[in-house]
Amino acid sequence: MKPPRAAQPQPWGRGQGGARPRGPSVFPRSFSRSFSPSLRPQRGLSLITLLLWAVLLVALVLAALRVLPSVNQYYAVRRAVEKLVGTSLNPADIRADFDKQRAANPEISVLRGDDLDIRRDGDHLVIRFAYDKQIELVHPVYLLIKYHGRSR
Repeated sequence: MKPPRAAQPQPWGRGQGGARPRGPSVFPRSFSRSFSPSLRPQRGLSLITLLLWAVLLVALVLAALRVLPSVNQYYAVRRAVEKLVGTSLNPADIRADFDKQRAANPEISVLRGDDLDIRRDGDHLVIRFAYDKQIELVHPVYLLIKYHGRSR
């Protein structure tokens, strides 16, 4: 006579806690283990998700590379306006000085001296400027950036 089945110790593998599966199984042990609720679900990105994230990241980087020169241009205009604040009190002279700077520095060619709004605020002059910049991202798609600034 054979000894009872429960009396024989059998290694059932990791994660099973030594417990024997109940009843006979028609599937191999590895198959039943793959559907075990004790195992954690898989984590990570699928290949399609990874490719979508990569396309999104590349699109953002390309947009940033196209916008960066216009941001540098804005700061160049702002520096030029800051230089003009203490030079003269006459708006015509300030406009002429800005046009001279514009001739020497092609980065600030988006504005002319006539585009500057020069006003007196108490004891000092305030120079304001505003302009729009259109940047082509992809042929039918453009990005419109509205820049405005003023002297301190």
